[in-house]
Amino acid sequence: MQADLVKEGISASTVKTAITKGWVTATKIHQNRDPFMQPVEPSQPLQLNSDQQAAVTKVTEAIQAELNECFLLEGVTGSGKTEVYLQIIDLALKRGKTALMLVPEITLTPQIVNRVRSRFGDQVAMLHSAMSNGERYDEWQRINRGEAKVVVGVRSAIFAPFKFRDHYCG
Repeated sequence: MQADLVKEGISASTVKTAITKGWVTATKIHQNRDPFMQPVEPSQPLQLNSDQQAAVTKVTEAIQAELNECFLLEGVTGSGKTEVYLQIIDLALKRGKTALMLVPEITLTPQIVNRVRSRFGDQVAMLHSAMSNGERYDEWQRINRGEAKVVVGVRSAIFAPFKFRDHYCG
């Protein structure tokens, strides 16, 4: 990359001259910025308790019937809500759908996104205001191209460019 050559002490004008004289060929390469701070280890679904399974079953039935329904999952911190979300997202992905997971505050986003990435890997995009403009742009483009099927973010993530049918939850 040209930036690497400049770091090694080769001036930009020298690189430009080499390109002009045909000694080297310039090729543009698109490289996404990676907003994720660390790699994650893959995880497997956890065994659900009866309340969690009842919630997953209820939402699964609505998804399979293609019903436009809203569900409220309540529980204290540490009660296993995230695992319920992950198993429902997995079902949606297997049915060719996408998923948006809203996080209540930006400080929780990295922790939640790492949990979601551990299950769904590169299918996950993250959107929030603490990311650089370039990182948000790259994530937006991944979503728009259909490369990211799951978006995790704060309120503004509702504007992610998913291709929805006429479903509205409200």
